[in-house]
Order: sequence, then C-alpha cells, then structure tokens
Amino acid sequence: MTTLPLKNLEENYGIDLINDVYLDDGRHILFYVDLNEKARQIYIISGDLTLFDLPDKKILSFKEFATYIEPHNPLSEVEGRETFLSDIEQRLSNIDDTMYLYIPIKRDKSPLWLMIDFQNISLTSKDKLLLGRVNHVIEDTPKEIIYYRKTHQDPLTKLFTRETLKKHLDYIKEPSGAYGLYIDLDGFKQYNDKFGHQAGDDLLIRIANHFINRWERNVLYYRLGGDEFFSYVFDYDKENVLKKAGDIIKDIQSVSQKQGLRMGASVGIVPITESSPNVNRVLDLSDLAMYESKANGGSTVTLKEGDQSYQRSFDHEINI
Repeated sequence: MTTLPLKNLEENYGIDLINDVYLDDGRHILFYVDLNEKARQIYIISGDLTLFDLPDKKILSFKEFATYIEPHNPLSEVEGRETFLSDIEQRLSNIDDTMYLYIPIKRDKSPLWLMIDFQNISLTSKDKLLLGRVNHVIEDTPKEIIYYRKTHQDPLTKLFTRETLKKHLDYIKEPSGAYGLYIDLDGFKQYNDKFGHQAGDDLLIRIANHFINRWERNVLYYRLGGDEFFSYVFDYDKENVLKKAGDIIKDIQSVSQKQGLRMGASVGIVPITESSPNVNRVLDLSDLAMYESKANGGSTVTLKEGDQSYQRSFDHEINI
C-alpha cells in the first residue's frame, strides 16, 4: 500500500488538506476561549454551529452554550447531575496541556455527542487561552462513556462503585472534615431468604433512590456490593457526622417501613485525612467500626478516631 504525498492530494484530487479537511466548515468547529475573561466566551474561528442545532453566532457565551448541553445523560449520572455543567468549566480552567471532553447537545430523543479536543495555547504565564476543535460527532452514547458508566456506576442501584470511591479518594489533596461511613443493612439476609432475591434487589433500589433523591453537595453514596453501602462526606465535624449517620439509619428504617418491615443499619465511621486517603485502608477501618456497631445489636453508629471511639444507638427492633 502506497501513501500519497500531500502534493498529490492537492494536484491530483484538488484537496487542500488544511482548509478542505482539517478546517472544513461542513465537518469541524474550530474555536478558542480566553480564560482571562470573567464572563467566559466561545469565539468561533470556523465551522457551522447550526449543524448541531446551535445558534449561528461567531461569539457564544458559556452561559448561553450551557443551555444547549443536556445535563441528564449517562456521564452526568456518574459524575453528578447537579455539578455536571460547573465541572466542565472547572476542567477547562485547569488544563495544563491538552484534553478532550465529550459534550452532549440537547435533542428531542437522545443527545448528540461532540468529542472536543482542547489545547492550552497560552504563550506566557499570564495568558490563559484554549484552542478547541470538534473532532467527532456521535449520534449514540460513545462507547467510552458506556464503559465509564459500567465501571463507575453500580448497574442495580445507579450509585457509585468501589472503583469510583478509589478515584474520588485519589483526588483528595487537603480534605476538610472528610469522613467515610461504612453502612451495612441489619437483617437483610433474613429478608432475602424469606421473600427472595428480587424483593431484596427492589429494597436496595428503593434505599439507593432515597439517597439519590436527597442530593447534597458534600455527601456521596456508593454501593460496595450486596447490602453494603458507603458514604463519603466532607466539610463535616464529629458531631455532625454522627448525626448524619443517625439520619441514614432513620432513612433506611423509613424506606423499609414502606415495604411492611422494620429494618435498620449498622454504620462504622472513620476520618479521612491527608495521610490516609488509601481506599483499602479507609474501607478496612470503617468496616471494623461497622462490626462494632453490629456487635451492639445493630442500628448503631460507631466512630473510630485514633484511640477514641464514639457510639450511638437507635431503635434496634428488626421485624422481618
């Protein structure tokens, strides 16, 4: 197989590789963003925005562009619907060299995905200029997003997975008031044995939906497997995290009551510090604290902080 020189493309086929392919208005959008501007703007260099149902403008504010982004998509289900748009802007602000993002554009049935390459083209430390280019337009959810969701979102409950917890803890630089809460349902095995695995799965989904619907900016929920959940919280102090754990137990009791039973949970809490963000260490220590709660009869919270241990009990009654 021979490779045609660029000259042959131009002379024999009349193709200008740069202008007709790389910067072809019919297929690509080229733009730049000046991050020095307080009110961020997208400056279009070439391309036709109307191909993607975007306004025919040469300058588009971030605020206006955000109204065309579909916030409810497979990626935001993992990374957080409430913060999806702000996270995009935050990532762009922190680009050192190059990065690519998948941006879902609103459509009637399903979003149109734009794969956009970004490059930091700043010439000095004071400049903050990004060059962006729409490289691919994808009709269906990109395979990378599907794989990412399968890796980081539990298929049954739609909560984060253990892998996501590892990712989140790896990001911790200077945690402020961060705690890990290991949550294990009391009496779930008996419930499963009596009513079957489908009923057990339905209960797990109901509990997870309760967590999801009560979204808080500084509280993240994960399913570790079976009836074991985990919560990572930050900007909490000792008293508030004990109260939060108690609220989780009450929430689980409330959800289970709607199923005609009374089920609580045992919770183990450990602080997450800069010296202990390792996921295995956090899980091991909080798991041990959770078993102390189990040993107390369930529906109990145990906080282990160094050599100190704090424990609070709630209604122990389990009626399966």
